[in-house]
Amino acid sequence: MTDEPAEFDLSAIDFSAMADTTRNSPLARDVVGRVISWYSQEILHEERSAEPDQRRVEELESDLVQAEADRRRIPQLDSEELERLIDRYVALHRELTAE
Repeated sequence: MTDEPAEFDLSAIDFSAMADTTRNSPLARDVVGRVISWYSQEILHEERSAEPDQRRVEELESDLVQAEADRRRIPQLDSEELERLIDRYVALHRELTAE
């Protein structure tokens, strides 16, 4: 059993609702939250390894801080900014979880 979140199915997203930021804020929080979760798990995994790579931990922590800042900004974003944020984090999640 794995704790990794399921892959995003973009076909299930109603992009016609993008103009309504109140409907897309939960999606944005979910997408960014998945990336935050991935960073947190990777940091923990690296720190628990026999020989932690401190530089990688620092990079992951920096990326985590940025993702957390982006999540806090979600309520202030207009519809276009929210759409770009969602697109960026969906792509980032795919990149991070690619095997």
